[in-house]
Amino acid sequence: MKFQQLIFSALILLISSASANSQTSREVNVDLAKSFFEIVLSDDSLKAKDMLDDDFKFYYMGNIPMASMGDLPLAGTYNKETYFDDFLQKAAILIPDGVVLTPTDVIADDKGVALVMEGSGQGVNGEYNNKYVFIFKMNNGKILSLTEYGSDLLVATRLYRNKIAPMD
Repeated sequence: MKFQQLIFSALILLISSASANSQTSREVNVDLAKSFFEIVLSDDSLKAKDMLDDDFKFYYMGNIPMASMGDLPLAGTYNKETYFDDFLQKAAILIPDGVVLTPTDVIADDKGVALVMEGSGQGVNGEYNNKYVFIFKMNNGKILSLTEYGSDLLVATRLYRNKIAPMD
């Protein structure tokens, strides 16, 4: 009987240990996602690059016709280098004083994180307050991919100076 209790106790310990590891992995992913933006916005690109997988991809999902500032399109796919050297440089021109991102909700597991955030700042065409969803995919404690969703309408009018007109 004692042997059966020992086996049962070992199984319970193994199951709870596996469960704790999965929770720990989720928490690590959430911390990684949140701290990535804190570091990027503090302009520490070397530290931020260390958080990224070598095969990192960034996807900006906006697709906006640009009436002005057409030399600064944001839409597209970026790699580890072009995310910092291209995308973030364009964003800095469009939002010269930067943006404050505040997390409002998180959905996460051991493979990734969906981080809902509210952003506020001053765009080149006035106040710029947008809501975002950032989808992170993780790989071995690093960010493998990041996809950004936000309001194209706000980007078009507040950052690119597009005018909204009725369609005929």
